[in-house]
Amino acid sequence: MEINVYVSSLGAYNAGELTGQWTKLPVASVKEDIIDKINGAVGDEYFISDYEAPFKIGEDDSLENLNKLAKALNEENVGSLEDLYWKLREGIGTDDTVTQYTRYDDDSDLDQMLAGETPTQIINDLGPKFNLSDSYLYWENGYLNTATEQEFQADLKFMATDLINSFIDKYNSTYEDSISFIN
Repeated sequence: MEINVYVSSLGAYNAGELTGQWTKLPVASVKEDIIDKINGAVGDEYFISDYEAPFKIGEDDSLENLNKLAKALNEENVGSLEDLYWKLREGIGTDDTVTQYTRYDDDSDLDQMLAGETPTQIINDLGPKFNLSDSYLYWENGYLNTATEQEFQADLKFMATDLINSFIDKYNSTYEDSISFIN
């Protein structure tokens, strides 16, 4: 998953000059590869003035934490939010803030989700957004619904921060070098 940040010197900005550089994370050393290269970074003061990532990054977010996150995502071969979603679903699971999708490839997927239910229960379970031509199944408010690829991708963007924080929680429970949660 690509994380690019435009880091600006706070000292230069306060003096009326906007200096900075785009950097793709991870880097070997935040200080050497980013901070030291910014013109006028007095006392290593910086702010993130722009970013390209599938989740929100604030101007005061820690470059060290973002760099650790980028390294961890690379180590886990996470290239996209969708990769992250399925890795979390397969591994530790996700919390209630994240919609639990199932890829709908054929009728056996539907059979598994409705196993043990009577025909009357099945009819009652089918939600207003149920369409067999869609690619994903999910439960919402007690109803089985479907989503198109486009709807699934839009929901991933909506859930991005929750997904990243679930990944960070898993990472922190596994490794000593912890990452702080993203806003």
